[in-house]
Amino acid sequence: MTLPSAQSNTDDVFAALAVAQLPIEPSVKQRDAMRVKLQARLRSPAHPAATTSPILSPLTTVHQIAASTHAWENLCGDGLSRLVLIDTPSTFAWLFRLAPGATIPAHLHEADEECIVLQGEARLGDLHLKTGDFHFAPAGSRHGIIRSLQGCTLYLRTNPS
Repeated sequence: MTLPSAQSNTDDVFAALAVAQLPIEPSVKQRDAMRVKLQARLRSPAHPAATTSPILSPLTTVHQIAASTHAWENLCGDGLSRLVLIDTPSTFAWLFRLAPGATIPAHLHEADEECIVLQGEARLGDLHLKTGDFHFAPAGSRHGIIRSLQGCTLYLRTNPS
C-alpha cells in the first residue's frame, strides 16, 4: 500500500478549498479601476514587462510577437511562466510554459476560455490533454489544479468583456 505524500494531500486540500470558495464579483467600477491600475504598473519603467510588454490597448493593426524577443514572466516560482501576447479590455491571450512537475492552481473562469496544448501534455483531473488538443472552459466553470508531469506549453485566450 502506497500512502500519498504530505505535499499531495496539501495540494488536494488547497484545490478543494479553491473550488469550494464562492467568488466575490467586483463591481464594473472596481473592475475598471483595477484594470487601469494594473496596466499603469505594467507600463511603469520599474516593471520588468515595461519594455517587453505586448499590446495593452485595443488592436487596430496586424500584431506579431516573436517569443524569442520577449521576456517570459515567472509565476509562483515553481516552474510556471507566462508570455502575455494580448492584454486589451476585450481580449487576453497568453502562452503558459509549465516545467516538468509544475502546476497551475485551481481557479474559476470569469469568462469563456480556450486552450490549445502546443507542446507536451497536461492533466486537468481525469482529463489528459496532449499536443494539439483543444480545451474549452465556459464562464463560471471551475477546475482543480492543472499538472504537467513532463512539461508543456499552452496557448490560452479569453474575452472578458
